[in-house]
Amino acid sequence: MNSGRRMSGNPKGSVVLVMFAVLLTMTTVSANTQQGANHRSNQLRRIEGGPTTDTTSSARPPQRATSRISTNGSAVKYKAVRIGVLPGKTNTLLSNDVNVINNLGHVVGYSYVAPEAYQTAQPFLWKDGHLSALPLPKGASAAFATGINDQDQVIAETNELDSNGVRVRRAFIVDHGKVVVLPVLNADSNTQPFAINNWGSAVGRNHNRVDGSDTPVVWSSGKIHALPLLPGEDGGFAFGINDLGVIAGYQFPADDSSEVACLWYWNGGGYTVVALKTLGGNYGEAYDINNWGQTAGFSTNTDDANGFGTLWDWRGPHALPMLPGDTDGIANAINDQGQITGITGGVDQYGNDYQRVVLWQNGTVTDLQTVVPPDTLPFFDIGNANRLGQIAIDAGFFPDGSSFVGYVLIPKDN
Repeated sequence: MNSGRRMSGNPKGSVVLVMFAVLLTMTTVSANTQQGANHRSNQLRRIEGGPTTDTTSSARPPQRATSRISTNGSAVKYKAVRIGVLPGKTNTLLSNDVNVINNLGHVVGYSYVAPEAYQTAQPFLWKDGHLSALPLPKGASAAFATGINDQDQVIAETNELDSNGVRVRRAFIVDHGKVVVLPVLNADSNTQPFAINNWGSAVGRNHNRVDGSDTPVVWSSGKIHALPLLPGEDGGFAFGINDLGVIAGYQFPADDSSEVACLWYWNGGGYTVVALKTLGGNYGEAYDINNWGQTAGFSTNTDDANGFGTLWDWRGPHALPMLPGDTDGIANAINDQGQITGITGGVDQYGNDYQRVVLWQNGTVTDLQTVVPPDTLPFFDIGNANRLGQIAIDAGFFPDGSSFVGYVLIPKDN
């Protein structure tokens, strides 16, 4: 199965047990690098920190199962508010990260001129219906915004091509107009931020462009810290961080033969890492953790044939339900109300991959395309749901990718 959260061209793919303990006691590359293990289904293809489709390539994501969609007036539960496009750009996309919409309803993403997303991307903040371009680090000409906290601090990454055609990425924060470039572990590194909590601590990965290693990291108080690895693991990613500082992510060995979903938490003198169980298979990836310690991600079954959206809580891992006919799933974010966003998909009767963006809540799964107005463009990727139940989502047309837009889904009773 092909890893869904792995960065395009990156060789390594993509909770609550520790959080429960914490609450009792005090209480988540270079473009020319080859893809590794193929353990997640192709229909759940996602690119971290960049457009879900490579707009410079002929390869396209799978279609939605449009024949399954039936929306009528009584079924509409959300208003679909289009975010818009920055002046001079043609398309808008949101990242599929854990906090692209904050609890105030403010959204971050990027607009670009198709098809050159990497070289023309401009990060933005969408606030109170207005779209504003965000500043870039000195010397940078393109960047993606990947997250925002409730203080309107925005994490982003420069995303350009060097003279050799290799992607160069550098993590930075925009704090109310002030740009702060985040430190790296070694001089020749690519860095990517994936989440930021309300205390301004961010998590992500440091990719060593010399030896190809990937290290999960946390940035706090202007410093970068490498997160510890479990015995036998070679690298990893940190994808989510809650307001108590507990971090969700995953790790992998050098041969890419497995993945271990994990949590890191502060023990007073450093970080401790604890592995999370899978649904019986060899692959697990944790993407987000809420302030109650519930963690969302992905896990395989005993034969690694299928991947399931997974919720970890104090009882262990639980497979999230899928829509009828679907065979694979990914859960990418969870809010404090227990709403989980993600994707399920499968292969239709004609042998074509398809995917549907979904919301899990109260033990049920909903195809979000069926609960919005019928003139809403087809959804193909999703961010998170905030505390108000507002959802950041990507939509557009395939296969040419000429019309990508961002939406905020707002519950009709808000």
